[in-house]
Amino acid sequence: MGPIVDRFVGNVPPTGLPAAKFPAAMIRCNGTQAERPVATLTGIGTVDRVKASWSVLVQMTDPNDVTRGVNGSAAFPGILRIVDAVTAVLNGLWLDDAYMERVLRLVSALPDPAIPSTLIVYDVRFEAMLDAPSAYAAQVAAYEAAASGIEQMRGDVNLQGTADVAPNPLVQFRAEPNE
Repeated sequence: MGPIVDRFVGNVPPTGLPAAKFPAAMIRCNGTQAERPVATLTGIGTVDRVKASWSVLVQMTDPNDVTRGVNGSAAFPGILRIVDAVTAVLNGLWLDDAYMERVLRLVSALPDPAIPSTLIVYDVRFEAMLDAPSAYAAQVAAYEAAASGIEQMRGDVNLQGTADVAPNPLVQFRAEPNE
């Protein structure tokens, strides 16, 4: 059977993650932190980004052999192989709401020092830069909706029938009504 995957909140207790089977992986949201407000060209305001952090807490136990629990064997994956598998699946993952199409990136993969030696828990931490929720998006949508009533103009350079004979070294622009 594959690893148990669930959600977890808070610090890992000394007794480990509440898993009935091993190996186990639990996803924890570590929170967000505001990053670099960006001034916009429209002059409406600023757009905030947040750095969102998640952890995949991976737990493994081997009461008979701690080395095998860490490194694994032919029949037993070991925590380091599981951490590598989690990293391979999530590192570089593209997110829909990521700022400038940035991807999820690995920050660290560290053992939890508060866990007893027969139980091994690794905190595999990832971060992504996201657009912060704000009223700005609604303001931009309203601004764009108001601007959609502007009709397009079509033109050309060095038009025939203007005051100067073509080709004119100075660029002329004449708007023609829309059809």
